[in-house]
Amino acid sequence: MRELIILKNQQDVRNLIAYLAVQGIEATVEQENGNWVVWILNDDDREAAQQIAADFQQKPGDPKYESAERKVRHVLIEADRLQQENRQRVERLRKRWSGSWWHCYPATYIMIGVCIAVVALCTQWKPLQTDSMGMPQFCNRQDSELLSKMKMYNKAAEAAYSKSLLEGLHLTIQVQFNDQKVPVGARLSDPPRLTPTEQKLLHIRCAASALLPLIRSGELWRFVTPAFIHLNLLHIIMNMLAFRNLGCGVEYLRGTGRYLVLCLILAVGSSTVQFLWAGPGFGGMSGVLFGLVGYIWMKGRTRPEDGLGLTSRGITMAFLWLVMCMAGVFGNIANGAHLGGFVVGILIGARHAIWKRIPFAK
Repeated sequence: MRELIILKNQQDVRNLIAYLAVQGIEATVEQENGNWVVWILNDDDREAAQQIAADFQQKPGDPKYESAERKVRHVLIEADRLQQENRQRVERLRKRWSGSWWHCYPATYIMIGVCIAVVALCTQWKPLQTDSMGMPQFCNRQDSELLSKMKMYNKAAEAAYSKSLLEGLHLTIQVQFNDQKVPVGARLSDPPRLTPTEQKLLHIRCAASALLPLIRSGELWRFVTPAFIHLNLLHIIMNMLAFRNLGCGVEYLRGTGRYLVLCLILAVGSSTVQFLWAGPGFGGMSGVLFGLVGYIWMKGRTRPEDGLGLTSRGITMAFLWLVMCMAGVFGNIANGAHLGGFVVGILIGARHAIWKRIPFAK
């Protein structure tokens, strides 16, 4: 380390040190008797530093020195910001590694708590009603304003559905009566006869016509809130256990923010498909659960480096459960929500692989 120059003005010292740094010359400063002594750390830089010091003494006000000082100051500020972010990141990781649910997977447990709270607030407890299997029925309070606000139906959607249904039945009557002009609302002794397929298609048409009025009403939360409604004891126990097992892993690995967005998309997708499939009388987290299954499965297939995946046995069980539900083994099940959530989860999990296969995206 060699002495380079002695300066009296602190700003001149800053400008010179900054210029030396920009030129790749390491230097340090010491204060002695009111003066500032600049030292060169590397002897190999001595000659270049002496030339710079000589030029600086001749013209200390040259703008290049002030420009170098501003550049170095900006670099130091940016370095301090990055260091602060790194400290915060390390602190967050330390908290996540601690195993506390609040730092590892808060959204999963909060959503489980919301499901339980909805059951507590929207259930007719006295007298407690049971279903055919003897299970306590939940979310059955007819006077619950909260429950009515959470279901995927409102007056605008109901009016649109009824209007579309009336138009569909009127069209069916005209066809079955050889295109005879029959006024809307006319009472006939022989009502129209619809096959199961025609009934399903008519319902899908009516439900689709009700989606736009539902969106225009501004009550968009109705596409999400049915996931928090559970109809009996077995329903909520099975859903919450499965949601905890799947959700905690996804949230821990992908982060709470991404996880919440994923659950939101799965809830909207599964609720919309179920609404088109069988109408508004449904609830439960199972659509989101099947969406998580599809998402984890595709992540393991397309991006295993993300740390998510399902075993072949897990995939087989998921498909078997989906088929059994659709076959009616477990009674009246929201099959549309299951299938819709599963497909949406697969698409989100495989989106990177799908995007790479699009010609214009390469």
